[in-house]
Amino acid sequence: MNNILIEDGLSQEILSSDEFKKKISIAKLNLEDYNVRLNTSYDLTYKDVGEEKWKFTLDDSDNHRDEIAGDVNFFILWNTEKIDKVYFEIFYQNIKNYEYNELTFYNSPHVKKDEAYHNKVTLFKRKYTNYSPLGFLTDDEIELVKSEISRRFLINLP
Repeated sequence: MNNILIEDGLSQEILSSDEFKKKISIAKLNLEDYNVRLNTSYDLTYKDVGEEKWKFTLDDSDNHRDEIAGDVNFFILWNTEKIDKVYFEIFYQNIKNYEYNELTFYNSPHVKKDEAYHNKVTLFKRKYTNYSPLGFLTDDEIELVKSEISRRFLINLP
C-alpha cells in the first residue's frame, strides 16, 4: 500500500534530479492521503506511456487517467505550471464534471435517493472534506482550495 513503483528505462540523471524527486514526493503524499481517506490500498507505477512520455498509472495497469493516477498526473502538471492560476478552476471543474455531477442527478424530487446515492455521498464527503492537493501549494492556496470545495460542493450535500 502506498508504493510508488518505477518502471525501468529512466536514466540515473533523471532519477537523481530535483524535478523527479518532487514528482515522487507529490505522488507519495497524495497517494497516502487518498488511500487513508477512501480506505483503499492502491499503488502507483511511474511508466512510459508512449512517445517518451512518463506518467503515473494505477497499480501496474495502463490506466493513467482515472482515480488517483489521473489526479497525481494533474497535480504534477499543476506544480509545473504553478504561476498559471487557471489550474485552480480546472481542478474545481474536474471535481464537478467527474464526481459531483453524478450526485446532483439525485437532486430531482422524482429520483429516489437510495443506498447507492448515500454511499456515493459518503465517499465524496470522505474524499473532499478538508481536502487539498498535497506537496506543492502554499498554505494560503491550501486554505483557498479547502474553502472553495466546501463552498461549491460539500455545503450542498445532505
